[in-house]
Amino acid sequence: MTRNWEESTARWEKASVGKRFYPATSESDRQVVERVEEKAEKRGVPRAKIAQKTLNTKSMQLNKQMF
Repeated sequence: MTRNWEESTARWEKASVGKRFYPATSESDRQVVERVEEKAEKRGVPRAKIAQKTLNTKSMQLNKQMF
């Protein structure tokens, strides 16, 4: 969620497992990455900050449901 969709890493290029399993979710993953990018640009903050906030919020929501 923190880098451009078209950007790649050496790890990804070497990882055959990810290439086998992630194509099934690639379109929804792309939409999430693009939305994170939009929010980060709008607020003028790094994508990582938006991603972390989203994960923290989801975690808190899950905890409330459990307890």
